[in-house]
Amino acid sequence: MVLRQNAGGTPRLELYDANFNTAVGENALYSNTSGAKNTAIGAAALFKNTTRSNLVALGDSALYNNGMGATENFHATANTAVGSKALFSNTLGNDNTATGALALFSTNTGSGNTANGANALYSNTAGAFNSAFGNAARWASTPPAPEIPPRVLCAVF
Repeated sequence: MVLRQNAGGTPRLELYDANFNTAVGENALYSNTSGAKNTAIGAAALFKNTTRSNLVALGDSALYNNGMGATENFHATANTAVGSKALFSNTLGNDNTATGALALFSTNTGSGNTANGANALYSNTAGAFNSAFGNAARWASTPPAPEIPPRVLCAVF
């Protein structure tokens, strides 16, 4: 099911989508060509995604840049973004979960991250396997101290 506005601003509902996508909101899944089984709810959610599949974007501009420049099958897959502009900058990262407005906003190639809370892991760009919980948790994500293995890094505020 796809609910969009046409050029004149009139809503149109497409009850069948060959790729089993769901898009609700102006320009949601706008650039999609062959991506399948995606859910995009909110204005411009998954806007630039063309071929990546199995994604969830809820909120305006969530996963906006997902898949830009993807060349490998695993690039930009299995991402979930809930919140305004959550995972906005993601291009190649996979297996990320962002819940909260601007959560994982700057991540573009980082993978395996979990951010829960508004602005959580906001500045993370390429970091992988980070977890942050709480408002602005790990806002300025920098590499962890050497004594903390990066795969178990967790910030709770």
